[in-house]
Amino acid sequence: MYKALPFKKIAKTMNLKNNKKVLISILSLQGKVAFMLLKSYSQSSGKRLIEQVNGNIYYQFFCGTRISAGEQLKNNKIVSQARRALAETTNIEK
Repeated sequence: MYKALPFKKIAKTMNLKNNKKVLISILSLQGKVAFMLLKSYSQSSGKRLIEQVNGNIYYQFFCGTRISAGEQLKNNKIVSQARRALAETTNIEK
């Protein structure tokens, strides 16, 4: 999947940077791009996407992360944070 969709190149083109305010980032820059593509593909709300990522190992692989059963995502803001990071840095002309 990562060969077909060059997430690293997309993240670089979008000038994405890691947020220094967030001490632990569950998603890499490429993972944020994958996360938002997955949100669009699954047509899920932010809360539902978090539930799906927590319970679906394939969603986790797609986003480049691994979440232990005992340490699931609980912060629904991660969806809006990823969307905001993409929106703030995207040059639509590129």
